[in-house]
Amino acid sequence: MPSRETRAQSVIRTAIRHLKRVDPVLGRVIGKAEEYQVYRKMSYFESLARIIVGQQLSTRAATTIFSRLRTLKTRRDLTAECLTLATDEQFQKVGISRPKIRTLRSLVSAVNDGSLNLRRIAYRSDDEVFEELTRVKGIGPWTAQIYQ
Repeated sequence: MPSRETRAQSVIRTAIRHLKRVDPVLGRVIGKAEEYQVYRKMSYFESLARIIVGQQLSTRAATTIFSRLRTLKTRRDLTAECLTLATDEQFQKVGISRPKIRTLRSLVSAVNDGSLNLRRIAYRSDDEVFEELTRVKGIGPWTAQIYQ
């Protein structure tokens, strides 16, 4: 006999599928919310890297490329340290464009040198987060707003 939580989850999944099918606008909103939940399960660094990788890509393409990027990691989570060791060729091989490589390198550098502390900014106001993130070369307003 399934637990109540399992039944509740099943009902919610069925309801979400129905809403996505009958209301395309709401379906897109739900899709974005589901995508956001994926970011919430990641470390701060991994979430920001995922946002950078996914810019101007379909959700499917971004997910595929980010999954490939995660194969470059040497630990459980994707960290600045493991991306420091990755070569540009490795980044390109997993599907990351040169501009995004530059942005990821800037992010890694800022995290490694301490000029960007993602754990600390998690407790800052949206304006402060925006200001700190946009100091990193390649991170613009859109990325900062999505990260907030």
